[in-house]
Amino acid sequence: MVEAIAMKHGDTPANAYRINYQGTSIVFSGDFDPSSLPNVIRLAQKATLLICTCDVLDPPGSSAELYALHTPTQQIGELAAAAGVQSLLLSHLSPSIVKAQDQVRQSISRAYKGDVQFATDLMHVKARV
Repeated sequence: MVEAIAMKHGDTPANAYRINYQGTSIVFSGDFDPSSLPNVIRLAQKATLLICTCDVLDPPGSSAELYALHTPTQQIGELAAAAGVQSLLLSHLSPSIVKAQDQVRQSISRAYKGDVQFATDLMHVKARV
């Protein structure tokens, strides 16, 4: 079964998707701004894997205008914790995120204690059920 929920990327409408199959659930968020957090939390409840875009560092680590379009890392950690996801895969990584992976992990781990990975091209992920 596939579910979708509305999100925002600034003035641009966006969607997040949840795929449920044989006891495993994967949630994929495209770019989203912080106003979309409640919808993503609702969609990602108890998901096996949340694939979440990660574009900006916590303020003031990225350009100010980017915070109107993207969700900072600490809020991603809070999202994953509130939704109770088993595992978090960060995708659509900006160069600043790639360079600051330890800082990103620390920020996310303030709220989320689960597994955090950074996506790479051609990466294969085995969902844990």
